[in-house]
Amino acid sequence: MFCWSWLQFIIWVFGRDSRQDHVPGLLFHHSHSGSLRIVSSDNSGHVYLCKRLPRQYCTDEWYVGVIQWSWVCSWAPLGSLLYGIGGYKLPFLALGCTAMVISVIDIFILPSLPPASRKEKPGSILTVLKIPAVLIVLAACVWGSACLGFSDPTLSLHLTSPPLNVHPSMVGVMFLLIGGMYALFAPIWGYIADKKKMTRIMMVLGFYIIGISFMLIGPSPLLDLPGKLWIIMISLALLGFSIGIGIMPAFLDLLISAKWYGLPEDLSTQAILSGLFNGAFSLGTFVGPTLGGALVNQLGFDWSSTIFAGGCFVVVIVMSLFGVWEYQCGKGRRKPKHMRTEPYPYLVEDANVVIRA
Repeated sequence: MFCWSWLQFIIWVFGRDSRQDHVPGLLFHHSHSGSLRIVSSDNSGHVYLCKRLPRQYCTDEWYVGVIQWSWVCSWAPLGSLLYGIGGYKLPFLALGCTAMVISVIDIFILPSLPPASRKEKPGSILTVLKIPAVLIVLAACVWGSACLGFSDPTLSLHLTSPPLNVHPSMVGVMFLLIGGMYALFAPIWGYIADKKKMTRIMMVLGFYIIGISFMLIGPSPLLDLPGKLWIIMISLALLGFSIGIGIMPAFLDLLISAKWYGLPEDLSTQAILSGLFNGAFSLGTFVGPTLGGALVNQLGFDWSSTIFAGGCFVVVIVMSLFGVWEYQCGKGRRKPKHMRTEPYPYLVEDANVVIRA
């Protein structure tokens, strides 16, 4: 965050030069450093919250999600205001000062974590990826994030085109339906996931509702519904309502699966799972706009949203069938091979408590 703030100052200083040859390179480095900042700060922040607030993983995600949505929704109009006052360089100066202040505040306010135990060993990504449930959940995270990213480049054009003809000033309000419903209902889903540990059931239900919302947002030609604005508003509200059910329990499910397969619930495991979760989510943010834009150009918005809805229903079917296999049709979760051959009473007892909860 600190280094990224200095890059904003560099763009502000050199952007004032009359020679503009170096500006594209600076903007490229700005995007590249922004990606590195997201990877480092989001992963470390997520692990920090998990370490400071144990047993509240989904609630932690709600805190982070609400702050991110608030920042995204507020920075766009604020950036436009600053651009109108001082040109394109003023938003970079304001962003750099804000990031610098936040970095300094974090140094003095955030309490330090306790030192790691000497017995704590660094985790292995390959060991985590060998767990079948991890791959299934990560694939679901990719598609859930892609569904969110699909609306970014395509929904505004769909709303402002005939027959809807929504005024451009109202497009932002339509997008706020997603963030508002997410912020309103996410704490409820986080509380249920933390208390009941029904992560897999919640994800299946969430992706099913997401699929329904994408069938309505077109609306899908398969439904033979008129393209009315109130139908799209209901679908956007339904998307914000359900996205928390589908994606929020994913990290807790990853942690439960890793614990069931014998991985310790320490900082290294949480860091690996957080990195995989954020990586899958970021991959979806790339796949969604890219695939969505290509599909809209070829098939139109209605059929494109139908395809994304079909992807959600595929996630529901795959996760349901995998859950039936893993839990042996209600007989209990399938034990890993090392638990079948070697006794781990403390591990089996702790994992059974999680499953019974």
